[in-house]
Amino acid sequence: MQCERCAGSAAMSAGDSREPTTLRRSLSFPLLLLYGLGTTVGAGIYALTGAVVANAGMQAPFSFALASALVACTALTFGELASRHPKSASEAVWVRAAFGAPRLGTFVVLCVALAGTVSAATMLIGVHGYLTSVVVLPQALIVAVVGLTMGAIAAWGIEESVRVAAAITIVEVGALLAVAMLALASVDGPLVARLPELVPDVRPSTWLGIFSGGLLAFYAFLGFEDMVQVAEETVDARDTLPAAITATLLITTLIYVVVAVACVLAVDPTALAASSAPLAYVFEQTTGRSSALITLVSVFAIANGGLVQIIMAARNLYGLSSQGVLPAAIGRVDPRTRTPLAATALI
Repeated sequence: MQCERCAGSAAMSAGDSREPTTLRRSLSFPLLLLYGLGTTVGAGIYALTGAVVANAGMQAPFSFALASALVACTALTFGELASRHPKSASEAVWVRAAFGAPRLGTFVVLCVALAGTVSAATMLIGVHGYLTSVVVLPQALIVAVVGLTMGAIAAWGIEESVRVAAAITIVEVGALLAVAMLALASVDGPLVARLPELVPDVRPSTWLGIFSGGLLAFYAFLGFEDMVQVAEETVDARDTLPAAITATLLITTLIYVVVAVACVLAVDPTALAASSAPLAYVFEQTTGRSSALITLVSVFAIANGGLVQIIMAARNLYGLSSQGVLPAAIGRVDPRTRTPLAATALI
């Protein structure tokens, strides 16, 4: 009997000493790259193009290139820090390592999580705004259905949710490139002969417009910073994260510059700047067809952004929980999905 009790105690001790379920490392470079493109090349470019053109005119491509150069400083910094400290709620780890200020790090991460939550909510409202041009439904219904769907996908599993985001990303990037190609094909005269129109002159007003447009274009590049929050789910994160962040910035820059060149050469910049849906306007003007398809792609792009924000914010809460800042229940990982269900539900 005593031996049985000892064996039972040993079994209980072994059961108690089992390590908690952790996040699954399943994101390879291609998936992480598509995840980064999905959160960076979002619906912003569909609306920001007109605002950038309003400031920079024909030189809008230079504004996007300038914004890329500015963002590169931050992107390379994130890549370097992520390679040194590949953790969820990474900002808390970075602040603690740099300044020895854990409370400040916690505050920063909570602000990032809050910003992600607000962004996701804003995007859900944006989905309703775009859908109203196609079908009229109550805002509360659309927000609830899309929000619950995105939350369910985020809770499904990191690889599964990123694959969904990647598929949507391919569609939205494909739509951007299709609009650009159609616009370039409709340009009057040889394309090479029109390119000098894009070159800025030396007037201060021209460069002021380029810089003003660049400040607006900067916001079209935001999103790559969310990639570091899935560090604990990335294969060989120390090498994969910096490479994926750099590749995301380069590909995004190429897409934006090509789209900007196509838009300003294909249609009148003044009319483009006045449009509330500039890419849809370009599509209509260059093809003579309805822009309903572009609107639909915009809906998916916004929803995709909401999905990524939910994943990002949930990983921040998980990271703080694993660091002992928040209750352990918030960061508990479900053994089946290998995702932090409680943290996802809170977002």
